[in-house]
Amino acid sequence: MSNAEYVKPFIPSSLVPEWDETAQEAHQRMAVRTLDSLLVEMPPTQVASIKDEYLRFAELPPLDEGDDGYLAITLPHGNPWSPSMYLRARLLQETAARDKTLIVFPNNFYGHRAYRLTREELGEVSQGSLQPIVGRQRRLLHTKPVGSVALFGESLGGMAAAAAGDEFADYFELTAVGIIEPPNIMDRDGGDLQKAFLYGGILKGMRESGRRLARAVDDSHIPALSEAKHRESTAPGWIKYFLSLKFIAENRALQQGMAANNLTDLLHNTLLKQPDIPVLLARGEQSLIAPRKSLMEHVHNLRGFHDGNVQYREVEGYGHELCDNLAVNALLSKIALAK
Repeated sequence: MSNAEYVKPFIPSSLVPEWDETAQEAHQRMAVRTLDSLLVEMPPTQVASIKDEYLRFAELPPLDEGDDGYLAITLPHGNPWSPSMYLRARLLQETAARDKTLIVFPNNFYGHRAYRLTREELGEVSQGSLQPIVGRQRRLLHTKPVGSVALFGESLGGMAAAAAGDEFADYFELTAVGIIEPPNIMDRDGGDLQKAFLYGGILKGMRESGRRLARAVDDSHIPALSEAKHRESTAPGWIKYFLSLKFIAENRALQQGMAANNLTDLLHNTLLKQPDIPVLLARGEQSLIAPRKSLMEHVHNLRGFHDGNVQYREVEGYGHELCDNLAVNALLSKIALAK
């Protein structure tokens, strides 16, 4: 694609003020390149084995000279370190975190074992505690030259970012916590959460969620992303993984855990330990995973104790799929990481 063929992404009006020259240039650099040319630069995952704990991660070095800060990104449920997730992380870094080392924590998927949990740990996760996972992440970061850590995640990744804040605050200087579309904001069971993800139904809901995701990808106007999503959707093995007994056990634990209502507790604990951390809570206007009323209850509760720390953003025109528009994801990270 030549520069003459470049098409800007769809930017919701609430995020237009963030669409500055840096964001525009970052998007254009990615939009005019082919997927294969970008994947040459995609770092492979590494495996840490600390105290016999298995943890997979990917690391992107800083683009500019800066401090010794890290940005930990926790990916959404069911997302390994894939080409599409690499593009998401890379655009975020080029837009909002050029001077930070990015460390990306994927999730389990067929052929991509991100972590191994014991039966006891699966029980903890099913009760809403992600400490078995974020504890591994914290122990990994102890092996790195970490000066400070910012946290950012969406969906399950947002819940994990909140849990990591509570875990990390005792050990690292935290500079920001960005949480997009967190599921752990209301009392419901795993079945209700699944219905919310599928917009209320199985067959019709799957079509609707698929349509919305495809539209968000198209709104990114990054041809390499569209190609990556196509390759990933046709890759062999994902159905086999979804039918595997190991995935069923993990997925059931995570689904039950995501239905917890503990976001305020996690962030309140974090802010008690480090009172100056800015927190961003954001949702898609049409989301059923993070309904406005439920998320705003957490915003009000947190502001009652930590006035001035908590920002709230609502992105119009999208539901839970908002971060599949990579420009939206990058701009939300820019808001979260702003000093």
